[in-house]
Amino acid sequence: MKRIPVFILSLFLLACGQSQSQTKDRNPAQVPKLQPGEAVATFAGGCF
Repeated sequence: MKRIPVFILSLFLLACGQSQSQTKDRNPAQVPKLQPGEAVATFAGGCF
């Protein structure tokens, strides 16, 4: 019966440890320049 809490604790520590080790991409996406005659589409007036 003691194995279940140890197993759950091991899973919890593994999950928490792995989530912090990944690098985060904080750079915005590169958007191509608009060509003549093109426009940017907005959804619902841009309120989203």
